[in-house]
Amino acid sequence: LLPETLPVLDKLALSSAYHPVGEGNEVGGDFYDVFTTPLGCWLVVGDVCGKGPEAAAVTALVRHSIRAFAFVRSSPAQVLGAVNEVMLGHALTQRFATVVVARLDLTSEPARAVIAGAGHPPPVLLEANGSAHCPSVQGMMLGVRPGSNVRDLELELEPGSTLVLYTDGLLDAGAPRRGLTPRELCGLLADHAGAAPQLIVQQLERLALSSGAGRLRDDVAIVAARVDG
Repeated sequence: LLPETLPVLDKLALSSAYHPVGEGNEVGGDFYDVFTTPLGCWLVVGDVCGKGPEAAAVTALVRHSIRAFAFVRSSPAQVLGAVNEVMLGHALTQRFATVVVARLDLTSEPARAVIAGAGHPPPVLLEANGSAHCPSVQGMMLGVRPGSNVRDLELELEPGSTLVLYTDGLLDAGAPRRGLTPRELCGLLADHAGAAPQLIVQQLERLALSSGAGRLRDDVAIVAARVDG
């Protein structure tokens, strides 16, 4: 359900983490993916309702459908819209998914990202100049009803910029005592602009564990990608 390795690409440094919740639990509802097509490099993070074998089957359906559509569609919003129809076509009972997808074009100057989200927390963009913000990518979660209001958002990525995708298990790690909002997460990450993606991911892992007093409440998936050169 997860990529065995991250692709090795010129001009892009990558890191990821995945933590399922529960003793001996190797299959959670969260997932991530990073892959390349002739249209660019794709970053995916998502969360499928539920856990166990049934949720794993839906996770596999969503992840592999995204991969398939990404080879023929350049728009992340169109990819998510097509995945929504696939899920509805399988008549999944009370199984929905939230996903954020980014397609990176590393051939342009500067590099560009096209991002779309379906009911998922927004990514964090750490600029090379030290600023941080959460691009607004709002849309209906997948598998609920026909049609899609998901829209693409296009961003420029200057060298040194880092895009961080994550699941809500990171925001909810300290709940109910102290959850995080995406804006608060942006503020916490602002000091790490320009840092190696591996260090950013490790910092977020430590944040989740410390917020939950050493234990996670929900699965956590994280992907960080920094544009270099």
